Amino acid sequence: MKKLIMLLGGAMLLTISASAQTEKGTVMLGLSGGNFGYSHDKNSNGSNISASLSPSAGVFLMNNFLVGARVNVNYYYFSQNPYTITPVNPYHYTNEGLGYGLGPFARYYVPSASRHRFFAEAGVEFYKTRSSTRVEYNGTEEVNKMKNTHSGFHGALGYNYFFTPNIALEATIGYHHTDLSQAYSSGNLRGQLGLSIFLQKRQAAAPQP
Repeated sequence: MKKLIMLLGGAMLLTISASAQTEKGTVMLGLSGGNFGYSHDKNSNGSNISASLSPSAGVFLMNNFLVGARVNVNYYYFSQNPYTITPVNPYHYTNEGLGYGLGPFARYYVPSASRHRFFAEAGVEFYKTRSSTRVEYNGTEEVNKMKNTHSGFHGALGYNYFFTPNIALEATIGYHHTDLSQAYSSGNLRGQLGLSIFLQKRQAAAPQP
């Protein structure tokens, strides 16, 4: 009986704590990633690597409403090395890019006392990209480097699972729109997984009599 009471008490405490994590004044620190991939094509002897990481921080200005900022870092590498185009002239192509930037966002949590918390998020993104393309053919090498500045916006739905009172797994899926130039833009559906830490505001100590 005592064990049952202790288990019920622990479950109630975790439920109350999960609800308290989205109260006004709570600070959230997060790290998420996505677009992790590796592929190799035997026909073209080509390889592709990609990854993205997004550390973030925010504060709840009111219960269930958070504003914050996220640093976005993206990397990709593509290499193609056909055996030969002619018997004596091999061909090799590589394309490598790095993107980084900052994006403010706002997030609203659906009110709940459960350790399962759902939220909606919207934000804008500003970032820079650097890319390098290298082509080797017929004994010559050509290298082209580019730098660009982009902007965009996103909307996403997300889920937190509090496996401790202050730490939660996080999953999001949303639409991201990017303006690459005045004449070209792109949009894609993107999913990310991560971890979030919720730091509650300390309560002021009661004055001594």
